[in-house]
Amino acid sequence: MGRIVDLTHPIEPHWRPSWLNERRVHATFDKGSWHSSIVTLSCHGFTHVDAPLHRFPDGKTLDQVPLETFIGTAYIVDLADVGPNTPITAEMVSARGGHIRPGGIVVLKTLWDQKASHKTKEFWTTAPFVTQPAAEWILGQHPKAVAFDFPPAFCFRYPHLDPEERARHTDRYAPHETFLPHGISTIEYVCNLGKLTRNTVQLFALAPNVVGVEGFPARVIAIEE
Repeated sequence: MGRIVDLTHPIEPHWRPSWLNERRVHATFDKGSWHSSIVTLSCHGFTHVDAPLHRFPDGKTLDQVPLETFIGTAYIVDLADVGPNTPITAEMVSARGGHIRPGGIVVLKTLWDQKASHKTKEFWTTAPFVTQPAAEWILGQHPKAVAFDFPPAFCFRYPHLDPEERARHTDRYAPHETFLPHGISTIEYVCNLGKLTRNTVQLFALAPNVVGVEGFPARVIAIEE
């Protein structure tokens, strides 16, 4: 086996509503012979995978998405030089994604997790974002999944904008609304992409087989041969 790189954010207390999680201990050694906890999670917090139902009423649930969607050759598109508030354009991804092959997993690497902590407001309000033409270019490469290490849509920052600023924008969820209708799942908030040394790796993004949900936190790893 090659070198394993963990691309998963640890799940810990967080202020963002969609990242809230709660845990409680319901069995301890001082009252029995085992320790057991209950954890309540958002389906879209931290490193997670999305199924089509996330954006489309008739879309597949996560348990209906083939497992192969989240396992396979991943093509790393190096966007590490992209700065805050920068639109990621079709020209950018096409110039740096020439090694992408159909049927793989496209990974957009901005190293945003190194530039801003997800615990800060700036992570959400100053991130680069994927434009509609960029999403359409990626769609044209026929991937089975697309991964991001940053909040991929401009509108993810809307909850943090004042009403006047919010009213000036009409951006929608370009990545979700481009990929999910075509059965292309999204893998959000991977991290540690700077630890990879190759632009092609084997990637595994495995979530529990929870029936009927539209996404779930996943343990995502890359293996470099």
